[in-house]
Amino acid sequence: MKSNNSSIWPIQAKVRNEEKKPFIIGIYCGPKKPNDFNDLLKPLATELQTIGGTFSVKQKIFFLNIG
Repeated sequence: MKSNNSSIWPIQAKVRNEEKKPFIIGIYCGPKKPNDFNDLLKPLATELQTIGGTFSVKQKIFFLNIG
């Protein structure tokens, strides 16, 4: 069996003012640990910006704030 040198890094988020545990919102996979934290988060931040400032889940409105 041949070994694979890929690394997987979960990207987690937490809903502010909620007591629930953080949850995975993305996964980074690459040949090594990212050199810069921004390299890890930039694709996710770009995708979240396309959602806009608010979204709803089960008739509950959420406000998205990246930062």
